[in-house]
Formats: sequence, C-alpha cells, structure tokens
Amino acid sequence: MKIVDDTSLILSKTKCHEIIKERNKFLIDYSLPRLTNTDIIPSSHLPINFIKSINTEVYDIVKKSIYPLIQVEYNENIDNLEINTVFFVENSYEYNRIYTNADKINYSYGFIILLNENTQYDGGELHINNSKINNDGNNIIIFDNREKINFGDILGGEQYKIIGYVNNKLIKHKFNNNILLYNNPHVICINDIFEKEFCLTLYEIFNIKNKEDLIKTEKISKFIESETNIEFTIDGYQNMLELQKINDNLSNCKILNETLAKYDMQLKNMLSYKIEIIKKDKPSYYFSSIIHKNENGINTYFNNYESKFTLLINLNEVDGCITFIDTNKKIYFKEGEGILIPNNFLYKFYVSITNDDFGYFLIVTLF
Repeated sequence: MKIVDDTSLILSKTKCHEIIKERNKFLIDYSLPRLTNTDIIPSSHLPINFIKSINTEVYDIVKKSIYPLIQVEYNENIDNLEINTVFFVENSYEYNRIYTNADKINYSYGFIILLNENTQYDGGELHINNSKINNDGNNIIIFDNREKINFGDILGGEQYKIIGYVNNKLIKHKFNNNILLYNNPHVICINDIFEKEFCLTLYEIFNIKNKEDLIKTEKISKFIESETNIEFTIDGYQNMLELQKINDNLSNCKILNETLAKYDMQLKNMLSYKIEIIKKDKPSYYFSSIIHKNENGINTYFNNYESKFTLLINLNEVDGCITFIDTNKKIYFKEGEGILIPNNFLYKFYVSITNDDFGYFLIVTLF
C-alpha cells in the first residue's frame, strides 16, 4: 500500500471539483438517478467511461501518474499494466451511507483518489486490512489485490472518490489463495548451484544462435519454440561431459538435497534435463504435476508417480524476475541460482524480462 499525500502534481483540487461537477451534470443531462441500477457493481459506483466529458482525461491520469506509482511501489513493469475499470463513487448520507466494494472485479492493483475535502462529510474513514488510514485531504492511495479495502459509514454530507482497478497483462485465470500461500513457504531459492564459469559454458554450448548445428549434431532434441520461449532436451550422449558436471553440482548442493529429503525425494528421481530459453515476458502458468501424455493424448504418470517439484537454474545474466501471483512475491534471477517450485496450480507465476536479452534456464523436474 502507498499513500500519496502531495497530489497537486497529479490532480489539483480544482480538477477534482471539475470531475465532481461533470459527473453531476451528466446525471442531470441524461435524467439519470444517483444510484446505479445493476447487480454486477454496487449502486454507489458509476463507470467513468460513461461520462464522456472526463473519461479520457481520467484514463490519461491513470496511465501517466498512477502507473508509475504502481511501478515504484510494487516493482512492476509498467508495460505490463492495463486499465481494468474505473468508477466514480458517491457515498453520502442520502445515498449509499454504507460503502460496498466491487468484489466481482478480478484485478492486480487498485487506486483510490479522494475528490473532495473531508470537511464536506462526516465518517467515511478509509480502512485497509482493518487498519484506519489517514485520508485527510485529497490523498491518492495505491493497493494490490491482497489488501482489503473498506470505508466507514457516512454520518453526514457527501464523499466523492474515484476507485480504479488495474490488471497485469501477464496474469491469466488468477486464483486467490493468499492464506494458504502466504509468502510461498514451499518456494525455495538455492544460491550458487553452478559456478559462473560453468553457467557460461552451458550458455555458450546451447546458445540458440547455434540452433542449426545443435540439431544437426544431435546435441539437442525435442525442440519446441513459441512466441515467448524455446524448450529442448539435452540428454544425448553427445553432452556426456556437461551432464556429468550438472549431476555433480546437484549432488554436491547440500541445501537442495536437504530440501528434497524433507519431502522424501531423491535427486535420482528426475526427468530429462531441459533448457528453456525465455525470449520475453511470459504470461502466467504453473508447473503441472502431470508428466506427459501418451500417444493417444491421455495423461499418464512416470512409474505411477506425479512430478512434485521443478528446479529452475539461471544460466546467464538477465534482468528479470519470477512473480508468484497470489502473494506478489518476486524472485529476481541470479546467474547460477536455482528456484525450487512445487508442481501445482496453486503456485501460478509469470516471468518478466526487462531487457533485450533472453533468459537461459536449466529445467530439472523431480518426482
């Protein structure tokens, strides 16, 4: 959560009052009631896109001023942000004394712009996660989808505000499970699995610039390419020296082996080594426990087991991170570091790449 006390550079008091006047004029011009008549959104909420005289200006404020606040507060890539919806909200002693959230909206981040001074109403205190927030004056409040927003009852006067919701374009089919996944206790970072020199060796050998030679010499197989990433296996005998060095590094990693032992797992229970090259931001997905499908397209399991974890080891220097959707926990990529992730739809994440370099990762699936 972030509270912006000095909002004069974003939205002046004069402009706030103009927005209120334009909304009231819109209702009169079209003979509309002050209550929104719909079951989808609260009666206090009017979509700002209905008010053509101000909607473009409000959207510009969101993109030029609110997006950068979200970027700084949540370390988010501004290019991944998009407006979900924005409301003009009235809670007054006459209409909607009790505030109601627009709970059916699926969003990543939200913001509140208080349009009128608190001298014009009694009550209406802002609470975030059941804690009262100082909302004196025309503050702007930034929050994310983990934080519970509420306003106290209006005891007199009128409180006007803009409440908007912003999506992260990389997140698809979000699943809220904040309590279960608090801080992602089963996601573990393991430092220095590979030395930088060995990372460089793997990066140079399997660099996608050498794709044709790699396929011709059978150093890679099962090559798959999409818009966002490339995958291939490296288990051929042609890579015997590299595979032995990978095995030795994993076997000598004390933290990795101790972690696997907690789950009654051993390093010998793994599938083929894969390399994944992430070319650009990759939308939300998760590592499935289902290992593969047979020739008839039916899900099958390896030795009657499901895969339990996937280990990602970063092989090159790349500016980027992996973000777990339900906790917004970010882990920044570090050359030679591994990230151990449960294979389960509860652990959905997306990947952000913030420069022009591709991210190279060794993928180890454990069962």
